[in-house]
Order: sequence, then C-alpha cells, then structure tokens
Amino acid sequence: VETAVDLPPGEVERIATPGSDFPISMAARTAGHVETLYVSGIVPQVIDDSADPNSRAAYGNTREQTETVLAEMERRMESLGWSLGDIVMMRVYLVGDEATDGRLDFGGFMEGYSKFFATEDQPNKPARAVVEVAGLIRPGWRVEIEAQAARPYDPAD
Repeated sequence: VETAVDLPPGEVERIATPGSDFPISMAARTAGHVETLYVSGIVPQVIDDSADPNSRAAYGNTREQTETVLAEMERRMESLGWSLGDIVMMRVYLVGDEATDGRLDFGGFMEGYSKFFATEDQPNKPARAVVEVAGLIRPGWRVEIEAQAARPYDPAD
C-alpha cells in the first residue's frame, strides 16, 4: 500500500478530446503530490466608469466581459504564484443577451476565452462547463467564471 510519502512527485494530465481542436480538454487527471487552488467566481470588471454600475454599458458585451473576468482571474492567480495554465477545471455561467435573442452569446464568450487558453503563449486547455443562467447579481453582468487549478510538487523540496 502506497502512503502519501511513497507517492511520486505530482502529475497533471490534460486529456485531449479525440479528433477535436476545440480549446478545452475532455478531462484532466492528477496523481501523486498535487496542490490544488480553488478560485471563487469572478465577475466582470467595470470598463466604463461613467455608465450606471447596473448597466451592461458599464461592463461591455459578452466578449469584453469574458476578457475582464479572465484578466482579473489571471491577476489574482499570479498574486498567489499560480497561472491560468494551472487551471484544470472551469465553470462558466453566461446570461442571455438581447443581441442573441435572449440566449447566451457563446461566440462572444469564445472570442474572449480563446485569447487566454490554447494559445502559443499559454497552450493548456482546462476541462470546462458552460451553462446559461437566468441572471447574475448585477443586471449588467453576463459572465461569471470559477476555476480549479492543480500543479505538481515534489515533497522532497
């Protein structure tokens, strides 16, 4: 029987979706010594200080909101010594938009998301779920994202 001390240094494996170049992983697996970081839901950051803080104008469209959410997630994670590349699982909550007949703007979300994941600078792809919700706390918010990150460590260090 292996004990925690006998486990090898950690391993994080992102399992690609066969035959797909979509920028998410089919699954992620961790083994051995792995530390985990749970990132609370992050909501859009104000891009127009002159707009009503409850309006969409204050936060932008779905793409812009996705970009400010992920930039803020990146800032917070980096302040703790982590990176977006460490994310293994992401949950995305999107609110319907009048520009898309009340449905979530998945295309706008993917435009923003694709600037942060599966890029030349940051090739890692998390496993991910995207769900449509009726609303978020502020009426102007269209995006909230939470994530779990994992990275290996060597207990001998």
